[in-house]
Amino acid sequence: MRFCCFDSTRAKHDEQEGIDTDDSKCWWEAKNLNGLPLKRDHKNRSLNFAYSKLGIPKDLIQTEHQRGIYFSPLYNNTNEFLRKEIAESDLVKSFDTSEQALTDIWKSKYAKGRISMLKKKDRVSTESLFYDDLIFMSWEETKEKYLPQVGR
Repeated sequence: MRFCCFDSTRAKHDEQEGIDTDDSKCWWEAKNLNGLPLKRDHKNRSLNFAYSKLGIPKDLIQTEHQRGIYFSPLYNNTNEFLRKEIAESDLVKSFDTSEQALTDIWKSKYAKGRISMLKKKDRVSTESLFYDDLIFMSWEETKEKYLPQVGR
């Protein structure tokens, strides 16, 4: 099986060079404009493309794609509340849970360290993500810019 680029430029090149571009003989890999695999979910996109070419119905497809879940107990007695042993009015905050405080924690504790590590390992991607500018924005600026885009 050979890899084929998922864009028309490569397909034209292959045709000009006499390379067989028959879909049934290619494994299609979704790529960005620079020819790199799509940053998120490229494997699932490739599989879905193959399933559609093979005529496999979507209701028969199960990806087993694992998703990360981040959980932080915001209250000292979170577990008691979840077990319905106490009322919501009895919750005791573990730390400042205001939007601004949580945004500051994310920027200083998580995003900054991740960026530093990527720089150190020379793994910084120049591919822009829609949320790259969040690190420089306040919570209010972020809501103003992005909340209208999700229709809420």
